[in-house]
Amino acid sequence: MKKFLLLVIVLFISMILSPLAALELDGFSFENVKTRLFTNQKSEQADSAVQLEETAASADGEAEPAVKVMATASGNIITTSEREYLIGCVACEMPPTYDSEALKAQAVAAY
Repeated sequence: MKKFLLLVIVLFISMILSPLAALELDGFSFENVKTRLFTNQKSEQADSAVQLEETAASADGEAEPAVKVMATASGNIITTSEREYLIGCVACEMPPTYDSEALKAQAVAAY
């Protein structure tokens, strides 16, 4: 029984450590990992931020209700119309190939 347990432990450790042989650990540091993770996250947030700055006027001349959105990457507050905000939210959350009812439900959830 002890031989079997020893064999299981050796196999388990070798299975855990064998992928480490394939890694290149020459320039590894936790600072590099932090830099790569947080810069990718900031660039994704900047890409998904709303970029419109002016409110659109409706057909009868009245201004549509405006929505203020903070771009987390830059910290700027952007003012946009509700329509453009909802279009941007739905476009970021779901591809246009989804069913129209699903897109409508996402727009309701974003509102």
